[in-house]
Amino acid sequence: MDAKEMTVEAEPLMNDFESGTHHILSTRSTAQLTKLKVHYLLNVVLTLMVLFLTAIIFVREHGAAPFSQCSPECNNYYSPALEATWTGSHVVRPVVTKNTPVSPFNHGTMEDMDSNWTSLLRVGFMGLTDEELKKVGAPTNSVRLPAESGGGYMAYLASHHHLHCLYLLHQSLYPDWYETRSEVWNMSARLRQSHWDHCVDELRDYVMCHADSTVVTYEWMEGVKSSLPQQGNARVCANWDGHFQWQLDRQVPAPKTKIMRPAEMD
Repeated sequence: MDAKEMTVEAEPLMNDFESGTHHILSTRSTAQLTKLKVHYLLNVVLTLMVLFLTAIIFVREHGAAPFSQCSPECNNYYSPALEATWTGSHVVRPVVTKNTPVSPFNHGTMEDMDSNWTSLLRVGFMGLTDEELKKVGAPTNSVRLPAESGGGYMAYLASHHHLHCLYLLHQSLYPDWYETRSEVWNMSARLRQSHWDHCVDELRDYVMCHADSTVVTYEWMEGVKSSLPQQGNARVCANWDGHFQWQLDRQVPAPKTKIMRPAEMD
């Protein structure tokens, strides 16, 4: 066999060797790629688990359960009263009977009813610090209280405004009693009507904003032929006592004179 023939015969052997080597390298590359993919997926899963657990801890520590599925803007929502309001929030089942419509706020003497209403409103203005005003996102030119009232930014909680509106609407149901006892009756009929309209719309906006998802079913009550809505199903309630006490703790002395618009703002 001459050299030329040996070369020709050797070529297939070399090709087989190269093919085998390529197969081994290809197998190793596939194994390494698979291992990298597994490591990558494990890292992704572990990262997601850490983020999930962090979110749970944040929610538990900050009482932000109502916003757990909220849009990103909710993470920036701030009120200095949040902790006092949501710490101690709980599920309640109101006891419903045929006498349930009767409450201290709509039953009894006028003196007692009015006293119960005013007890919910016995808080004054509070003063916000510079940091609190910034966190709330209010304008930096918000009204300041005078030094005698602490000098902070004048504020109150929306719940106080809502109760104030309900109290005024309550007064509208008993004009004979309140017309000599409430300042709203010193207004003109047009202005008084405008005030009530404002309150109704304010409460409408509140209901639509908070969209209470408590389920109301119907039931049969003894001695009543028509079905009635069942108001005793479970609902989540904030810690009103803590919320109200927070307002009492933060209220400041009332200004001795009317707060006037600064001349430099005219």
